[in-house]
Amino acid sequence: MPQFEGSRIIPNSRSHATLVKSPGDSPAERWIIDPALKGLFEYHYAGWPRSHVVIPKGTIVSVGAPVKDFRTLHYKPVLTFAGHGKFSAGVAPYNFMKRFDEQGNTIHDVFEADDFVPGLMTREYIEVPYIPNPADVYENIGVSGDYSVVVNDTDGKPDFRTNVNPNVAKSALKFYWGCATNRVADYGYSTMLKEGDFVKAGPFGKFVKWDPEVDREYEIVGQVLGLETDIPPEGWLSWVTPEVEKGAGYANGSLRDPFQPTAPNPPEGPYYDADYKWPLTSDYRSPGAWKTYAGVPGLTDGANIANTVRTVKGVLEGTKTSVTIVMDPIARVDASTIEVKIGSTEIAEKESAESGADFYEFDAAENKLKITATADDDDRVVTVTYRQTITVGTPPAWDFVGSIGAARILLKF
Repeated sequence: MPQFEGSRIIPNSRSHATLVKSPGDSPAERWIIDPALKGLFEYHYAGWPRSHVVIPKGTIVSVGAPVKDFRTLHYKPVLTFAGHGKFSAGVAPYNFMKRFDEQGNTIHDVFEADDFVPGLMTREYIEVPYIPNPADVYENIGVSGDYSVVVNDTDGKPDFRTNVNPNVAKSALKFYWGCATNRVADYGYSTMLKEGDFVKAGPFGKFVKWDPEVDREYEIVGQVLGLETDIPPEGWLSWVTPEVEKGAGYANGSLRDPFQPTAPNPPEGPYYDADYKWPLTSDYRSPGAWKTYAGVPGLTDGANIANTVRTVKGVLEGTKTSVTIVMDPIARVDASTIEVKIGSTEIAEKESAESGADFYEFDAAENKLKITATADDDDRVVTVTYRQTITVGTPPAWDFVGSIGAARILLKF
C-alpha cells in the first residue's frame, strides 16, 4: 500500500503492490499463440467449427520472441512447441486454438483479438499416455531397427537437440496430444522410461527421458513418480459390462459349469507373472458361470490399442543376413497377427519355413523379431505388421495406438 503518515504523503516514497503477479503454478502473462503455427486438427466442440488446435493439451511449450498483437498493436511473447532448441516454460493445460478459413488463412475473433490468452501449468502432478515406441508418436522415424533417424533431421545427427521447424508438426506427428515416449536412438529395454526418471521436452513437446550423460540440468521439466502399465488396471470392472454364459453341467449342484481359471498369459514383458489369472477379480475366483466382459464402445473397449495394425521396420544392409527388430517391449503382442515381409515378399516363422528359405523368429519374452535371410548385395527393407491383444477395460485417456498405460509426472519448472 502507499506509505502515509497521517494524511501527509512521505516524499519520494513508492510502493510495489504488484510484486507477486500470480501463483507460480499458473503464471499470469498475456502470451499469444505463435502466429506462425499451423492448425493440426479441427475441434468441433469449441463453439466454432472452424477452430483448429495448434498446440494440443499436455504439450510442453516454450516462450518465443514477441510479435505484434493484432488488436492492441503491442508486442507480446508467444508460446510455441518446446523441444527444438528452446527453453521449456510449462505444459499446455488445454488445447491452444486458432481460427482458419477454408483456405487456411488466419481469422481473428469477433473482438479482433488473437483468440484467447493461453495459460501454462508448471507445478502440477499430471497424467499423460505412455507410448513407448517413438514410431507411434512421430511419422518419419526412418527404417533402421534402432529408430536412430529423428523426424526431419536437418544436421544428420540422431539427436533430439535438432532444431526442427515446428511448422511441420502436422506432417511429422502421428500422435498430437501430450504423451510420454522414449528417445528414438535409445528405444529398448535398458532405456525404457521408469519410475524415478527425470524427463525433458522431446520433439514437439513430448515427454522423454532425461539422460545425465548428454542432457543439461536446466532441461528437466519433471519427474516420473508412477507408471501404470498393467492393463486393464485395478478397478477396471467398474467400467465394463459382464456377459454371463450358462454352462451345461450340474457341477456343484448348479446348472453352470464350475469355474476353471484360464491359462496364464504367455511371457510377454517384464511385468509377466506366472500366477496371474486374467482377470484377477473376486467373481472369477469363485465357482459359477464363465464370464466375459465387454467395454463401452469407444470408451473402455481398448479399440484403438487392439484393432489398429502396427508397423515397425528394419533393414538388411548389403550382405548382412540377419536383423533384429524391437517391437513394443511391454505391450502384449498378438503373435497370431504377425506378418513379416522382406521388400514385398512375405516370409514364414522358422518352424513353418521351408528348408533354406528366409524366416523369422519371435521372442515373446522381449517382443523382438529376428529375421534371417540369404545374403544379398542390396539393402532390403524389412516390414513387420501386427496387432496388440484385446485390452477391454482400458480408460479412454490411455486408449491410443501404441499406448501401454499412463505416465504420472510431477512437473518441476
